[in-house]
Amino acid sequence: MKWLITGGCGFIGANLVSRLRKDEKNRIRVLDNLKVGSFKNITPYSTTEFSSCFTDVELVDGDIRGQKTVVEAARGSDVIVHLAALPGVRESVQEPQQYFNNNVIGTFNILEAARVNEITNVIFASSAAAVGECKPPVNETKYQEPISPYGATKTCGEALCHAYHHSYKMSISSLRFSNVYGPYSAHKTSLVAKFIRRAINGQILQIYGSGNQTRDFIYVDDLVSAIIKLSILPQYGIFQLSTGIETSVNKVVSELVRMLKEKGIEDIQLEHISEQLGDMKTNWADSSKLRKAINWKPEVDLETGLWKTIDWFFKQKKRAPHKPKQGSKPTDDDLRFRRFDLNTSRTT
Repeated sequence: MKWLITGGCGFIGANLVSRLRKDEKNRIRVLDNLKVGSFKNITPYSTTEFSSCFTDVELVDGDIRGQKTVVEAARGSDVIVHLAALPGVRESVQEPQQYFNNNVIGTFNILEAARVNEITNVIFASSAAAVGECKPPVNETKYQEPISPYGATKTCGEALCHAYHHSYKMSISSLRFSNVYGPYSAHKTSLVAKFIRRAINGQILQIYGSGNQTRDFIYVDDLVSAIIKLSILPQYGIFQLSTGIETSVNKVVSELVRMLKEKGIEDIQLEHISEQLGDMKTNWADSSKLRKAINWKPEVDLETGLWKTIDWFFKQKKRAPHKPKQGSKPTDDDLRFRRFDLNTSRTT
């Protein structure tokens, strides 16, 4: 398979790249503007040049808002996994225009690139936020009433996928991710990543509202498995990707505090602060439609997933970053690899 992964330097993308490389037949191209994700997440695998033929893992330094860039990056692909987006409910309330430009126009450009390049298999990262506040479990039949700009952008993305499927006969899977956690999430502001990071740094763990709000937490390896199965067994439609297990924020925090104390972090302080606009009170989902379609089910339970995530964060902490000598210019070894910029047609 020849893969184009947008946002491939981010949390989910880095985990997907890592898994795909276990099969030497896969060819992987990553399109990322590196504003959220880090090239360090895929550096050990990356080549230095952009080419018409995929070799190992190529990184195209570009933005999904640039249509020419996306069309060129998609050339030769068998499947596009569209993960690039601005995440976060709270942030979208502050910057709705920015979220529209990235998440809606960017998704349109991805679908256009697939059409132009005659790529018929597209996997779109949607979100349960597209549905909004409703009585759980959330499923694909629920009427969409997003309550945040972020959720609205994902609703728009699903509508575009629906239109392109019917107009151009593409197989497009819109996956509504639940709350994903796991390795490569150091930059994330989601609950699990943020709390582990803050605890390691000796900061107070702030819980919005009472902490009784519930979520459906899924480990990233289970999500990656579903994406890979969809590349082999293309489907069309909207699919909930979740564990189907409702867990309160307080429960997750309690587990994290216990595990972090076992790791030697004492005196962890908790603080309840005011609720945030756009937050859903309760959210868990029924993924039976996806389970039947591709014979998939989540394998990693919450405790195992939290331990794996904590272990990854501690490994990052122990790794002392390499620093160039003071006053010296960074070398190629410091940068680890160069990346191709389609906008300037040169390597950097």
